[in-house]
Amino acid sequence: IVNRTTPGARGAMPDHVNEFDAPDFVEAEDYVENKGTRINKPFVEKPADAENHNICIYYPHTVGGGYKALFRKVGNQASRYYPPPAP
Repeated sequence: IVNRTTPGARGAMPDHVNEFDAPDFVEAEDYVENKGTRINKPFVEKPADAENHNICIYYPHTVGGGYKALFRKVGNQASRYYPPPAP
C-alpha cells in the first residue's frame, strides 16, 4: 500500500504486482495495514486504470465479512458477493 497525498481524499494504492512479496502487509477481520498505514473496513478498492471497472467493497466481520465485486453489467448482474473463507 502506498500513501496518497490527494487533499481531502484518504486512501492508499496497493502494489498488486508484488503482492506476495509484502512482509509488512497485514489483513485482519476489520482492517488492512501496510507499513503502519491502516485502513478500516468497509473500504472500496478501485483499479488505477480508468478502463478497468472491477471494483471491490470489503466488509468487516461484524457485518458478515467477505467482499462484493462490482463490474460492468452482464445480463442482469452487475455485482457478486464473495463470503469470507470458512475457518
